[in-house]
Parts: sequence; C-alpha cells; structure tokens
Amino acid sequence: MPKLERIYDLAFEVMPDGSIELEQGFAEVQRISLHACHVRHLLERAGHLLPPPPADELTKRLARQLCELRMELSNEYGRSPGINEAITMLGAFCDSLPDSVFPFDLYPDDSPEVLQRDEKRPEFQLTHPTKEK
Repeated sequence: MPKLERIYDLAFEVMPDGSIELEQGFAEVQRISLHACHVRHLLERAGHLLPPPPADELTKRLARQLCELRMELSNEYGRSPGINEAITMLGAFCDSLPDSVFPFDLYPDDSPEVLQRDEKRPEFQLTHPTKEK
C-alpha cells in the first residue's frame, strides 16, 4: 500500500491505478480523488508541464520507414484481406504521426497524405490560451 505523505495540512497518496487521493484538514478531514487525466489537465492549465522532447533521429527514421513501407505495400491492396488490413493499419499509424516526424519529402504536396494534414489539428499548449498575451 502506498505511503501517505504530508505537506503542511495536505496529505496525499498515489494509488496503484495512478489516481491521487488528497486529504486536507485536522478536525474535519476533506477528501478528494483525482484521476491521472485530471492531474494532467490541471498541470497543463497551470502551465507546469514541460513541452514534449524534440523528436530524435531514431524516431524520425522509424517514422520514415513506416511511411515507406505503407507506400510500397499500397500497390498490393486487394490481394488478400490480411494485406488490406495491414495497409489500413499502416495508414492509420502514418496519419497519426506528429508533423515533427512526418516525412513530408516522401509525398507530393497535393497527395491525400499531405492535404489531410493541412486540416485544423489541435496543438499542444503549455498554458491556457486566455493566459497568453
């Protein structure tokens, strides 16, 4: 069982599922449970999260190889249900790559892989937009 830690009149315990139990007060104790997603949201809103690390060369190389494999197999679509499923999965993986590692140079500017990236995509922010000036 995790150990209960105290900070002034705040006690907390990190649970095995990643949630955090908070207790505050002396005579009348108030308790609250925060799920890990709540904690992350609060830290993002408060601006206490660091930006994600820049993509390293291995990540970029693996992303490139994933997209190259997708391109090589695309002509084989329709040969079998297994190949179709693999190509569909590769497409989903490549489409989910962040722009920082996506190999834009493999595709023409008017290809569907590039055009769909031009759509409005949510960006990671350290602070709430209303706090930025």
